[in-house]
Amino acid sequence: MADTIPTPRRPEGESNQLDGVFKQFVSAIGKRKWVVVLTFMLVVGVDAFITVSTRPIYRASVAVVIEKTPPRVLSNVSEVVDLGTGGYWAAREYYQTQSAIIKSRDVATRVVERLQLNRDPHFLGLDDAESTLGEAEREAIMRGVDAVLRLQKRVEVDLPRDTMIANISLRDTSPEFARDLVNAIAEAYRDQNLDYKKRAIREAYSELRDIAKELEAKKRASEQALYDFELKSNISENRRKTVDANLDNLNVRLRDVHARRTELGIRLRQMKAYASSDDIFGVGIDSIISDPLMMELKRKQIDISVRLKDESTNFLEKHPKVQSLTQQFDYTKQTARKHIKSLVTAIDNEYQRASSVEKDVLAQLDVARKEEYDVNFKKIEYERLKARLAEDKEFYDKINKRVGEMELTSQVETNNIRVLDPATLPTSPITPNMRLNLTIGVLLGLLLGLTLAFLLDFLDVTVKNREDLEQGIGMTFLGLVPLLGEAGGEDDPVAPEKRDIYIHLRPSSIAAESVRSVRTNLLFMMPERPLTAIVVTSPSPSEGKTTVVVNLGIAIAGSSGRTVIVDTDLRRPRLHRCFGIANDLGVSNYVISNEPVDRFIKATEIPNLDLLPSGPIPPNPADLIHTRRMRALLEELKSKYQTVIFDSPPVGMVSDAAVLAQLVDGVIVVAQAGSSTKESVMNTKRQLDKVNATILGCVLNKTSMERRTYGYYYQYGRRYGYKPYRTETKDSGDDKPVPGAAAT
Repeated sequence: MADTIPTPRRPEGESNQLDGVFKQFVSAIGKRKWVVVLTFMLVVGVDAFITVSTRPIYRASVAVVIEKTPPRVLSNVSEVVDLGTGGYWAAREYYQTQSAIIKSRDVATRVVERLQLNRDPHFLGLDDAESTLGEAEREAIMRGVDAVLRLQKRVEVDLPRDTMIANISLRDTSPEFARDLVNAIAEAYRDQNLDYKKRAIREAYSELRDIAKELEAKKRASEQALYDFELKSNISENRRKTVDANLDNLNVRLRDVHARRTELGIRLRQMKAYASSDDIFGVGIDSIISDPLMMELKRKQIDISVRLKDESTNFLEKHPKVQSLTQQFDYTKQTARKHIKSLVTAIDNEYQRASSVEKDVLAQLDVARKEEYDVNFKKIEYERLKARLAEDKEFYDKINKRVGEMELTSQVETNNIRVLDPATLPTSPITPNMRLNLTIGVLLGLLLGLTLAFLLDFLDVTVKNREDLEQGIGMTFLGLVPLLGEAGGEDDPVAPEKRDIYIHLRPSSIAAESVRSVRTNLLFMMPERPLTAIVVTSPSPSEGKTTVVVNLGIAIAGSSGRTVIVDTDLRRPRLHRCFGIANDLGVSNYVISNEPVDRFIKATEIPNLDLLPSGPIPPNPADLIHTRRMRALLEELKSKYQTVIFDSPPVGMVSDAAVLAQLVDGVIVVAQAGSSTKESVMNTKRQLDKVNATILGCVLNKTSMERRTYGYYYQYGRRYGYKPYRTETKDSGDDKPVPGAAAT
């Protein structure tokens, strides 16, 4: 089985963090949707107004071809001024330079002078104000405006990559003016390029003509110097050739004479050696063997030898015939020897003549060599003068040829700049672009609206949801109590004076379910011991703690037995108004008397729920809270009721709640969602912690059904069929219920 690669998962903390940010973003948009809508409408409206009120701008473009080299009209004549370039990087620099030239002051000046733009009210921006300005004022403005610089700033040049085309464009409110002006710029650029070529040719022609005259004089001086040297030194080309030929002939003669003398010397030595030999006919020398006399003598000697041999066999040595033949033999031999000596003498004479000729040739060769040395020595100077003449002549010919080419090219107006497509009349403006501007306005308005909503939500330091309480403050979240006005409905409203007992009248409403959720959370917080005494307080006034006390008391009384709610807010009591009961007797009467608490407790219309009002407002409420009689009140109430709920003043205003918190089982903090700041709730927690109070948690009051930030309660209610109700009232004072909310 193949191994399975596990799919990587995102860490749970990171996923929760991203989900939290996304929820916060969605919540911010939901709570501040009107900020998004108004910002969107404002941005789109301003964008549309600006787009409609903006004067249309037209752009005219002309395409100009910038060739790397100009057309070659004269094929064998090179251009004097190279208007183009070669090589990639050189071409790139060249085209960038041409772009700068198009936008240069020189080209702009040509256009301004050609079209009289310095006197054109439209170009100078005076056409709109022409009717309101006087002649003198217009003249002063025209003189003060740099028309050339103004034109330079408006010229746009685009060089498409890997092409030789430059797109010159210009924007203006008048399409005709833009077309005519951009065409004039292209023509001025073309003329400027041609004028540059002509001016460069004129300058170069003048300089080269002067140089040609100097080189011509120099060439003539070199020719005269060479001629004078030839006359003075007799070092003409013919003489050098004669000396060289004579030297070559003498060397050939010397070689031949030397070879002849060597050959004769060899023959002479051979002949002398043969002449002293006994056997005169025994040496094989070609010159002797081929000699006719020697051949004849040798033949006779052979005949005599044969005859002598024959006669010696017949006669004795002294026989006359033998002696006669012997004498003939000796004579033949002596004759041959004499002849050889004569040959040796002849060869020796010839050898001496060859030696003499060789000496004479050597002498002539020495003279010829000396003459050659003298000629070669002078030849160095001659070649130097000749090389100088050739160099001067070459330079002169080149410059003279170039001068001639300039005379030809100056008469031919070739240009590497040509207009490819003249500008046509633009039919539609490039700005404003209604579709693009509105698209940008819509996107920008939406982005700014969302950003502003999120920013306002980010800057909002109020407590809005469970995360703000648990993560930001570290306080237990007990539940939500919605705005009673949104929890009700127009189809079945409740009377304004019955608003505070709303959940009693509408037990199936979402508000009733929310309060019962708070009650359930309280019951399960401390399962080991029941909560018999609870203090309900808030960071600041008007955060709905009294309404929470009433509705929480109704919910507990309906499930946990007899419940009493005690109004210990001895400065601004309001519990008696919630039930329509007189506040003539209550806590203040009990504290200053010795009567039992039953005399001051009053029954309400809710089953199992009683009320102990505050009684008359005393001059020193804080002193009454600190008395032992207040502790006795708590013990007496706990003995009679399963649950005692105290409505105390805000912690941020007085210390009454902190004192009561030390006597009860726990404290509930009520914060108004979207109104109570995190700092105020945090300060409330710190003050309660200082007195070691048991903080049960916090209830978010006055939450809105439209604010989805506050949790799942409303969605839960909608899903499971809780019927909504709505009741609207008007606020007539601090002691009356706040419209659509639970007031303190």
